[in-house]
Amino acid sequence: MKIRFKPLSLFAAAMVSATVFSAPFKDGDVVVFLGDSITHGGRYHEFVTDFYRTRYPDLKVRFVNSGVGGDNASAAQRRIPDDVVPYNPTYVAIHFGMNDVSRGSYSADSSLSTISRRVGAFENWKKNIDVLLGKLKEAVPGATPIYFTTTPYDDTAVVTNMPPGAKGWATVNQFGCNAGLAMMAGHIATKAKADKVWCVDFYTPLNSFVVRHQKKDPHFMVTKWDRVHPEALGHSIMAWKFLEGQGVSPVVSDVAVDAKSLKASKSANAKVSSIEGGADGVKFTVCAKSLPFPVAPEALGYIGEFDVEKKLNRERLAVTGLRPGKYALSIEGEKAGEWTSEEFSKGISLGFNDKTPQYRQAQEVFAKQAEISARERRIRDCHYTRWFYQTRANVDDMKEFSDWFEKNEKNKSMIFAKFKPQYVEYWPKHEEVRDKLWKDQEAVRAMAKPRALAYEVKKID
Repeated sequence: MKIRFKPLSLFAAAMVSATVFSAPFKDGDVVVFLGDSITHGGRYHEFVTDFYRTRYPDLKVRFVNSGVGGDNASAAQRRIPDDVVPYNPTYVAIHFGMNDVSRGSYSADSSLSTISRRVGAFENWKKNIDVLLGKLKEAVPGATPIYFTTTPYDDTAVVTNMPPGAKGWATVNQFGCNAGLAMMAGHIATKAKADKVWCVDFYTPLNSFVVRHQKKDPHFMVTKWDRVHPEALGHSIMAWKFLEGQGVSPVVSDVAVDAKSLKASKSANAKVSSIEGGADGVKFTVCAKSLPFPVAPEALGYIGEFDVEKKLNRERLAVTGLRPGKYALSIEGEKAGEWTSEEFSKGISLGFNDKTPQYRQAQEVFAKQAEISARERRIRDCHYTRWFYQTRANVDDMKEFSDWFEKNEKNKSMIFAKFKPQYVEYWPKHEEVRDKLWKDQEAVRAMAKPRALAYEVKKID
């Protein structure tokens, strides 16, 4: 028997419709992202953190990566005491499905028994999600859940970048798997609506984006060559959709200065002072309350497609009352660009202008947060090891665990073997390391504090 799948865009349109929204996080919130390898090794939560650090530098919001590679909605239940409870979260975001879908049961031709495995995996996942949510509610009753839909599996790309000598599941196109994940996305969206819980739909925008671009380039992907794990572009889109769903403020600053009256007619999210000059140019000081939102370099070419500047990074400057002609804008003595008086009157956008000092400061925040997040991902490798061996050995006694590990030769050939020394060193001081990560995040927040900047608009033609 052969199964003919509907186009995935129809799956998405019919089933994925999250209608419950959230509000932006507030001071003191702790947000735990509980998921599989897409969370463990991914960056969407890092990019959300970047936004909060630059847009709301006064807010103490802690973001925690609690992903573990290979995990699923069933096995994650035993991680709650280690990976959720210690943080006393106010929010727990749940992202499972890619390892629950039974990817190995998908191929172009399938028997009835294989189809039965797919159905069984889907039903088991639904039950396990419910159990996981119940255990989370019991363990952290004060935490609000956030549901994430699955990300797509790219079974349509023509892969040409597979590493030489690659072996295993990642080398096989598990055709049809994306349709199974679309069903999971639909279930989560429907469940979120019934439970009155905010749901972030990752599946639809990522899948639609890939479909659009593969029409022009069949090699186009937002995942690695394994078709599973989104890279920086994919994680950027995930972060953008997360932030849009929260209804965060899109405004970095919105300033308008009139050269005739020498007054600020608008100063949204900013303070304007020391205005002087006239119709041939003005000088003034702007102290914004936010920095521009830093975006990963891999995603910059796609910000227009997702209207990121308007929705998430609106930094606008208008200067009215100038004589007709061309003018240069300098900030802190550095030229940011040239515009006509008419363009200045309508307002210019600075959110992605890489010549401004505020943009460069935001990039410093981005780089520092990337370094902290990379360290956190390496720590997740230790949790990966703990999660895998937890039901096999005493992972709380480092000597007993080490002795057991060395006596079992098969351990040394497993992927986890390389993380074992790191785990033995880390776990006895894991609470100290967690505290250090939080202090480092706070240091990034301090780096993101905007400063007063001297602006000059000068006639050059």
